[in-house]
Amino acid sequence: MEMHEAVALIRKNKNIPVKKLTNDIISRATYNRFISGQTDLNICSFLSLIENLHISLDELTYIKNGYTLNIEQDIMNDIKKAFEIQNLDELHALQKFCAVKASCGEEIFAHLEGLIDLLLARVTGKSVSLIDNSLYEYLIKVETWTRYELILFNNSLFLFDIDSTKIILSRAVHSLDQLSELQPYGNESFRLVTNAIVFFLQHESLFDADKYIQYLSRYQLPEDYLYERLLLKIFTNIQSLLILNQKDSLEEIYKCLDFFDYLGSPSLKKMMYDLIQDILKIYKP
Repeated sequence: MEMHEAVALIRKNKNIPVKKLTNDIISRATYNRFISGQTDLNICSFLSLIENLHISLDELTYIKNGYTLNIEQDIMNDIKKAFEIQNLDELHALQKFCAVKASCGEEIFAHLEGLIDLLLARVTGKSVSLIDNSLYEYLIKVETWTRYELILFNNSLFLFDIDSTKIILSRAVHSLDQLSELQPYGNESFRLVTNAIVFFLQHESLFDADKYIQYLSRYQLPEDYLYERLLLKIFTNIQSLLILNQKDSLEEIYKCLDFFDYLGSPSLKKMMYDLIQDILKIYKP
């Protein structure tokens, strides 16, 4: 389905009259030429139509793709699955595919190729030059962050060294602070910071972990953000245990872990339990 066909379909299914949709934006004749594929609209007119359809561009694209993810999102999911099961053959095949697409000028595939390069180094234990990595080169230079950069960094944070992570994270947090009220940035930026805290704790950088736990504590989390509120409680108790040496904080942490059982989330409980055991071995509080 083409974009103009998706617009026509959504208008029809929402029972929005053409006159109301095109109100002072374009003429009915221009709209008819657009939905028949005879002409394109300028960006301002197109975005105004979308606004009158009460739909986001992401939703429109999803419908246009037949209610499926686009190829970039599919590849990202395939990369994550291959890495989780450490399928080197699949990772190499995906890297070749991304390299071909990148050679045609599609920058996102150059970034995904760089991500796979880092993942392969993680799986095989080989070193990789960050200076020559397209993903690192992009993230280290970008000043204004959007969901695109957030997702890339969230999926590669654990692959960078600690100095690189500090530099990129400080830029990400500064930019994302300005977008915190806009969904889905608030939720995803919170999870980026929690990933960074885990990274710093595991790399024995307690100062940086404490810094970002304090940052998380300033978040105004809605009551229905149960997972985020639970993570925050766990991390603030880790802070109390390691920084303030409050021994009863460990009991509070285990109470939080038990809540994962109540929610029927054993994999999340195991992930957090393993983290706590690592922390106890590293810091011996």
